[in-house]
Amino acid sequence: MKLNYIKHFGKFAFAAVLALGVVSCEDDEAVSAGEGDPLTKNIVSVDAMVTALQPNVGEGNLTPFAVTIGNSFSSDATVTVKVTFDNGDVSTGTALVSAGTTTGTGSLTMPSDDGFIPEGLVAENAGTLSATAILLDELVEGTTYVVSPNSTDIGIFSDTLGIAGGLNSILDFSNPQVNDLDFYVLDENFQTFESSTSFDRFERDLFETVGRPDGVYTFYVVSFGASEAIDYQVLSTLPDGSLNVFTGTLPVDTPQATFIPVGSFEKITDEVSGTISYTNFTAL
Repeated sequence: MKLNYIKHFGKFAFAAVLALGVVSCEDDEAVSAGEGDPLTKNIVSVDAMVTALQPNVGEGNLTPFAVTIGNSFSSDATVTVKVTFDNGDVSTGTALVSAGTTTGTGSLTMPSDDGFIPEGLVAENAGTLSATAILLDELVEGTTYVVSPNSTDIGIFSDTLGIAGGLNSILDFSNPQVNDLDFYVLDENFQTFESSTSFDRFERDLFETVGRPDGVYTFYVVSFGASEAIDYQVLSTLPDGSLNVFTGTLPVDTPQATFIPVGSFEKITDEVSGTISYTNFTAL
């Protein structure tokens, strides 16, 4: 999303400076405040609500959001949105609200991983999203618009993986001190393409773009020695940095050493461009 307002502002600022220079050269008198002077501008506050399209986010992941403003304008409006984590890290993105409408969508890349791993699957309310600025594509003479932001709390997943050469997935589950889950990726013929059996809290897997034919694949978990219900999440980072999430709970009576399907996806290669994509994510 291009920040076209930077160019518009630059032209306005240059014109203002040039005008000042011409007047001072002619009569060397102080320039009185005109209609465009910042001191005389009408400051108008615009309500702006930011909604996280994913209530929980991954550090370093591309995350979508929606913006709703209190009134529409005759030109497009660019709304700047900031995410702030509890550790002080920040990141920004923009959303475009088209002329005559009050809603728009955008995305931003979350701050990178700081290495902290919470005890639970999600660190609740560990960050906030809020609008910080609004700028119209066509400036309104004598008026400056500012946002009246409303903060939205977001949670941060325990851990996610970075962009890699394929679908980069991580399995996390509750109470790993007593529970153990293994992680597999199988095709429709039940052929194993990926597996992770580290006996660790996190099971990681990179489903590579090469050596994997197009088709539908399924994530499976296998439970060993569970004495309680187990909450789990499979977090998959796509090549563009966005995140797919599968969550669920294995009941206490889940059969041991049995493949349990938790979600599927499809790998597709474009016949013309050769671009590989991962799509049709379905919880099972």
